[in-house]
Amino acid sequence: MKRLIAALTLVVSTVLSGSELAVRESPQAYPHTCAVDGAVLGADYLRRSLPTPRGMQHIPGVLIVELGVFPKSDRTVTLPAGSFELDSKRWDRPLTPAPPELVVAQLRHEEWARGSHNPHAEVSAGTVDEYGRSRGVIFGRPRREARFPGDPNSDHDSQQRPETPSVTNIPSQQPDPDELPERILTLHALTADERDQPAAGYLYFLYQGKLTKLRELTLSIQVGDSTCRLRIRD
Repeated sequence: MKRLIAALTLVVSTVLSGSELAVRESPQAYPHTCAVDGAVLGADYLRRSLPTPRGMQHIPGVLIVELGVFPKSDRTVTLPAGSFELDSKRWDRPLTPAPPELVVAQLRHEEWARGSHNPHAEVSAGTVDEYGRSRGVIFGRPRREARFPGDPNSDHDSQQRPETPSVTNIPSQQPDPDELPERILTLHALTADERDQPAAGYLYFLYQGKLTKLRELTLSIQVGDSTCRLRIRD
């Protein structure tokens, strides 16, 4: 199972052209750098913060590392599944990257990150709209809080939301789908493509503990027969 999760991590198909994370100008633009066979790598430990067009978005239960890959001249570099491990002296074993799909699922169900996913009985009655959302009455389900203004998945009823003025041609307040954290997590995940040009992407490591308890956090990267270790947190 551990190898399957690691394999899924770096296999994310790019749906839109230019959707990959913009690489920085050089390895030195990252706080941590190291050299491996055929490339220089740069890393930035972002903790639980995901950069979005609307600012930094908190992603619970996940450690995020931005990685820049800079192939050397006339060299091609591939970062296969299992190339990365994140370790701390407080852990019994290192962490391997989680696939973005799993991170997105955890974001949608924040009780997973809090370790409070308790079984509960649920009874519902009513209809379901074209988006699969229940419009009836549901008993026993925990309330889903809004993650942004106007979140359609929130359980708050319309009376708790600000009323929209009755003026025509009011711009929609719905967020741009490309700006949603779920989409950014998926599109900007590091892929396992062969690269002969600089590229960048995010690595996600599932961790439910407190950040203040992390000490000597080390990212290990193996490319071919070479391995580099970056101390991304002292």
